[in-house]
Amino acid sequence: MNATFLIARKEAGELLLNLRGLTWLITVSVCLSAFGLLLVSNTELSLLDNAQVVYDMTGIVTALSGLLALVVGTDTIAGERERGSLVPLLLTPAPRNGILFGKLGGVAIAWTIMYFLSLPYLWAVGSTGQNMLDGMLVLAILGTPVVLGFGFFGLVLGGYFIGFCLGDRSRRPDFRTLCVGL
Repeated sequence: MNATFLIARKEAGELLLNLRGLTWLITVSVCLSAFGLLLVSNTELSLLDNAQVVYDMTGIVTALSGLLALVVGTDTIAGERERGSLVPLLLTPAPRNGILFGKLGGVAIAWTIMYFLSLPYLWAVGSTGQNMLDGMLVLAILGTPVVLGFGFFGLVLGGYFIGFCLGDRSRRPDFRTLCVGL
């Protein structure tokens, strides 16, 4: 089994089976429900064109997924240190880029879960028009790089804050390293 796949599977398991991950998913579902209800039931917003409502919901899903990817990306590195499993992970014979891609794979799995979680909400606001499938396609094509970019930014921030909190100036990345990582 590939180390990258194993790390991604572990990160996805922490998102789905951990109380913290389930809390984030339920919170995002509640936010999507509130926005969907607002877009459908508000008298002023219900007069919007169907395409506008679908694309507004697509933007809301992308923003919430980007926020979740930032939190998950930061937690994958900083959370490993909190739980005391960062040093054993770094001591494994897995290559460093395999660990990084595994962590980013966990963010990609979180995005996939968020995408499938958002489909009923897109259907609820766009079922009366012909723009629902276009909205789903736009969300998949344009939302994926945005969410993965926020997840990678979260990974960089998590690593940067670990170096900052450790206080070791020789190993702590400076601002230039942070910018190169972006």
